Amino acid sequence: MVLLGKLNEQAIVDNLRKRFMANSIFTYIGPVLIAVNPFREMPYFTDREVELYQGAAQYENPPHIYALADNMF
Repeated sequence: MVLLGKLNEQAIVDNLRKRFMANSIFTYIGPVLIAVNPFREMPYFTDREVELYQGAAQYENPPHIYALADNMF
C-alpha cells in the first residue's frame, strides 16, 4: 500500500476493498499490518502457512499475521 500514488483515506479504503474482494485480508502499510475481517472461514491459518512464514523475512511472502509474529521473535 505504500506504493499508492495518493495516500489518503479514500485511496486506502479503495485498496483495502480491492484486496478484500481478492480474498487478501492482510495488508502492510509500511511496518503496520492491517487485517480485515472476512466474515467467513478462510484457509489462512493452516500448517502450510506456519511452515511458509516460519523463519522467512517479513516481506518475503504475502502479508500475514504469522510473518509479523515470526519477525517479533
